[in-house]
Amino acid sequence: MKRKRNLTTAVIHAVLLTGCVLFGFPFFWLLTTSMKEQREVFADPPQWIPKRPAVPLQSPYVSADEFPAPEPPPWSNKHDWRRAWPQIRNDLWTAVRPLLPVAAKAFSDRQLRDPMARGVWSRLLAGTPPDKLRDAIGNCDVLKEVLTPSLIAAVWERNLLSVQIRNATVEDAGFHLYTLPAARRLLWNVSGAAAQLRPQADSRLPTSQVNYDFRRARRATLTLASALPVAPDSFNRLNVPLRADRSFHRVDVEIDAGGRVYRSEKSLLLDSNLWQEAAWQVKERGEQSTVFRDYTPLVFVRSSQTSANRLRVTLSLERNSFPRALYDKALRNYKAALDYLPIGRYLLNTVILVVLCVFGELLACSLVAYGFARLHWPGRDALFALLLATMMLPAQVTMIPVFLIFKHLGWYNTLQPLWVPSLFGSAFFIFMLRQFMRTIPNDLEDAAKIDGCGFLGCYWRIILPLMKPALAAVAIFTFMNTWNNFMGPLIYLNDQRLYPLSLGLFQFRLEHSTDFGMLMSASTIMTLPVVAVFFLAQKHFIQGITLTGMKG
Repeated sequence: MKRKRNLTTAVIHAVLLTGCVLFGFPFFWLLTTSMKEQREVFADPPQWIPKRPAVPLQSPYVSADEFPAPEPPPWSNKHDWRRAWPQIRNDLWTAVRPLLPVAAKAFSDRQLRDPMARGVWSRLLAGTPPDKLRDAIGNCDVLKEVLTPSLIAAVWERNLLSVQIRNATVEDAGFHLYTLPAARRLLWNVSGAAAQLRPQADSRLPTSQVNYDFRRARRATLTLASALPVAPDSFNRLNVPLRADRSFHRVDVEIDAGGRVYRSEKSLLLDSNLWQEAAWQVKERGEQSTVFRDYTPLVFVRSSQTSANRLRVTLSLERNSFPRALYDKALRNYKAALDYLPIGRYLLNTVILVVLCVFGELLACSLVAYGFARLHWPGRDALFALLLATMMLPAQVTMIPVFLIFKHLGWYNTLQPLWVPSLFGSAFFIFMLRQFMRTIPNDLEDAAKIDGCGFLGCYWRIILPLMKPALAAVAIFTFMNTWNNFMGPLIYLNDQRLYPLSLGLFQFRLEHSTDFGMLMSASTIMTLPVVAVFFLAQKHFIQGITLTGMKG
């Protein structure tokens, strides 16, 4: 008997554990996706765990993560392929090595063999007929025929990651763009022994590769000195075309614009290997609560003795430790989403709606439920049945009439239509609270009436203190419904300053529909408060649902 009971307990725990895993997996996927780079999201086969950052001490460097693990050809299975790949890799490296550019001599065979072999195999598998590819394996002459110089160059350029930089541009307060004088030549210079500039002859615009070595120093500094094309008071923004090396090292900037010195409010991460325009903008002119930021804010720090028509930019590349780089990579999408979304304004609007709706529902529903449960008056049961009948009306039926009513009241594009209806209660919550009140003994209320309590006194002093679990359940339901309410704000709001989080996230999805890392991070920001409230109030929630009115 005991053995059977233990077996039953084990089966129940296994079923519960399986349910937890199944229901928790989407949230796990949401969290891990929010920490991935864009290339990891679209990786094939899928990568469930985000990759750790490389954090090299030298750049340029050869990355081992640009190409996926080598896939077996159509005529081979995975077991045989695992045994054959080491020999194929060596054959590919033997054929590729003589065709590498001169710059590859700066790296050892150990650094180049695996990344180049994987990249070449990936290109061959995608673009070479299977019969010819099968003949090329193990036959050096045929292999040399399919390995074209363009294929080798493409694989090399993708594997080699480096920091590249071009001349900056300046914008004034009216966002008019100005190029710097003498922009046909590169204006950047290096100070210190930790970095060198290597001009790139194959670029249409003046471009230099920044070769840094953080084994010599923790910081590499680039400086740009030029005439300032705008008045110092109207300087607003600096744009620097930059190609990062996905090293997750940090970049800070200090700008001296005609005697006014600005410093970046936060560091820029070298977290991509694509060309992008790094932008720094004066905070006083660009920081508004509802403006999407595509720049790093600049703060004024001091005045200097620089001439009013001179510009000096100091760009500092600082070495990042591996734990800090891991932290930066995990939160990069969250920081980008918070920079892009005016999250503070959206959160304030959502909190206002939640507080007003929760207060309105608790007050209105408890009062109406008290009238239906404890007071005796003509037509009570008929009106209660009519109240329950309203639950059978879909919201879509009343949507247009209610919208017209609120519009004629002048409440369109305000928050009133989103919280005023809570003051009239909800049929479901009134029903739930009424059922709860009916379990409370009448003797408690009769004793209070003998002591001189009226109807409202009994409601406030006797009924409400005993209804805390049910009220907590109503509060949790109302909080979740208001927090996740999307249709209401979409119908009644047109001013972006009034958007709650749900509508702000929808706007964000429209503009970043393919940036799943940022989209998942913004979704996590919206989801976490609901999950936290549910778990913190789980005890009261369960007590309220069970509808038991007495303790002990």
